Amino acid sequence: MQVWWVYGASGVGKSVTSWRLFQGLGDDGAACAYVDIDQLGMCYPALDDDPWRDRLKGRVLAGIAGSYAAAGCERLVVSGVLDPDLIGWYADRMAPYDLVMCRLTVDDAELTRRLEARGVDAEWVADALEEAHDLAAAGLLDRVVDTGSAAVPEVAAAVRSALSEAAPADGTGEPDDPPTLPDQVTRALWVTGPTAVGKSTVGFGIFLALRDETTAAYLDLEQLGFSRGIDADVRIANAATAWRCFRAGGAQRLVVTGPLRSAAERVQLERMLAPTPLRVVGLTTSEASYGERVAARGRGEAPELAGDTLVGASEEQLAAVARRGWAEQRDTGTAPWDASYDTTGRSAAEVGAEVLGDW
Repeated sequence: MQVWWVYGASGVGKSVTSWRLFQGLGDDGAACAYVDIDQLGMCYPALDDDPWRDRLKGRVLAGIAGSYAAAGCERLVVSGVLDPDLIGWYADRMAPYDLVMCRLTVDDAELTRRLEARGVDAEWVADALEEAHDLAAAGLLDRVVDTGSAAVPEVAAAVRSALSEAAPADGTGEPDDPPTLPDQVTRALWVTGPTAVGKSTVGFGIFLALRDETTAAYLDLEQLGFSRGIDADVRIANAATAWRCFRAGGAQRLVVTGPLRSAAERVQLERMLAPTPLRVVGLTTSEASYGERVAARGRGEAPELAGDTLVGASEEQLAAVARRGWAEQRDTGTAPWDASYDTTGRSAAEVGAEVLGDW
């Protein structure tokens, strides 16, 4: 298996380009997978010796790469930031696979325009420009693709060509002793429910509340399972791998969001998280709320995440998703939940506070 890592400063187009690259590989029949590196490092507060959680994300990536390789994956596409000083360290962690990298770039004016269009503040823009300049000055030998003058499909094709010809990154050969698992009390919470009920919004809010009180981690199962041409479902195994790395970093609480498709999945995650006990809560809402929430997703009124097929979908497609969510809810009478929470007419913060209080 090869690991194709697309990196660059904030705003250069890493996520959209990498997703198109992943989709193109799948369309061509390749067994492939995709992960956003930021999804592998949501554990706060960070360790003093890993303030940006670069090593944490690298260790999680190496673990889930093993899951994908065992499932027959040929290409694992990774997008996100990296520490250029750790490229050799990353290559060591990914030693069983060929790690090749491509840096995306764009001129300062276009990068500023893109970030301002996102509504970010001037400090964010300045940080992104500094990051881009630092990467350009680092003298890295990776392939470089400019994203400023072509549409996403053309950029993705250029990146694919560059990565196909790139030489694997060289490792340092230096030993690396990962942190050991501390002896402390840990707990995990899985927030689940039917399609579009709001599980990610509620679960992420719980995580944000927890991290102000203890070391907490967050995982979105959907973001841990993007693949094409692979029969195995690696979401649960990837979540367990990430949790071991988070625990080694001192995490005491884990919040997981995503669909729970069977009682067997619950048993599997419980077994793989042990000795951390798992509580599973399901969210529900009224039939009318599904239409409202799905429509809001379609308008982009939610955090941008890879694989979100609702943004920009037609009214007919959104209505079908809402009907599916309601149908799923009617079938949850025997769902393996420890508790359920009706979210109708309530904010995510209100629901999250109740779930957290009960937990």
